Amino acid sequence: MGKAGTQVYKPRSGGVNKNLMNYTKEQIQYQKDMNEELLHLFGYVEDGKEDNKTPFFDFEGKAKEENVKKIGAFKELNVKAMENRLAQIKKHGKNPPKDIHSAKDTDLPNEIKMIQTF
Repeated sequence: MGKAGTQVYKPRSGGVNKNLMNYTKEQIQYQKDMNEELLHLFGYVEDGKEDNKTPFFDFEGKAKEENVKKIGAFKELNVKAMENRLAQIKKHGKNPPKDIHSAKDTDLPNEIKMIQTF
């Protein structure tokens, strides 16, 4: 059996855009065109910073300025969401009523407005 037989899982080697060759230029451009705002919001764009670990898309300076300003804004949205959740806990106690956070009560338009403010 040997050493390989006792190894349960062999970690894969990671990398950025290793499967890029499987997509045409048109497919990549379509993704950039359709998802520019979200790609910036979640930081999946090349921004010239050395610590960027997710530079999946490079807009080559052609991205809309309003979207460039949103790079990584999901972190701020997470902070706001946590603050809202803590406020609910403070208001209703440790276990708020179920109807407060049910999926059908989610105010999606309000969430979208919050994203648009960045």
